[in-house]
Amino acid sequence: MQGLLRTLAGNPLLLLLAVAAVGYALGKATRLGLAAVLFTGLAFGALDPSLRLPEEAYLSGLALFVYALGLSYGPSFFASLRRRGMRDTGLVLGVLALVTLVTAAAARLLGVSRDVVRYRLRGARGGSEVGE
Repeated sequence: MQGLLRTLAGNPLLLLLAVAAVGYALGKATRLGLAAVLFTGLAFGALDPSLRLPEEAYLSGLALFVYALGLSYGPSFFASLRRRGMRDTGLVLGVLALVTLVTAAAARLLGVSRDVVRYRLRGARGGSEVGE
């Protein structure tokens, strides 16, 4: 077993293919479907911390995932923009403006510095501090 783990840890492509193959087979045998690939990856990672893929594999997977989402939901997304786009966009911008105004007023009343307010608003939007 240790030899197999060392082999998989030393060959990231083999590790990726093994996880995909075992997960796909488990998904076909059970009702989990493709979710079994995710669970298999989690199980392999729990076996040994050295079983890791290079960062490029994660980024490539993310890019493929976003591309697949775009192919699946792109047409309906743009169709909904044509139907209700301006109304929904106006609503979102109005809510964001209201939140910003309420936050600024509360900060002024409580004596909170502008830097803290900026930091909190950036976090409320889901922004990351990394690289900013």
